[in-house]
Amino acid sequence: MTCTEVTVDQYDRRVARCSVNGTDLATWMVSEGLATAFRRYANEKIKNEK
Repeated sequence: MTCTEVTVDQYDRRVARCSVNGTDLATWMVSEGLATAFRRYANEKIKNEK
């Protein structure tokens, strides 16, 4: 697993993207029904699914 810090949010928390063998974990979790995308912050690919 590899995680890369993307930004720090307004509450001083680190925001990161994590992947395993090139597969984005957040996208995978949403596609498997293990998580839901917060559409306000989701990228276009996730917004267009379903």
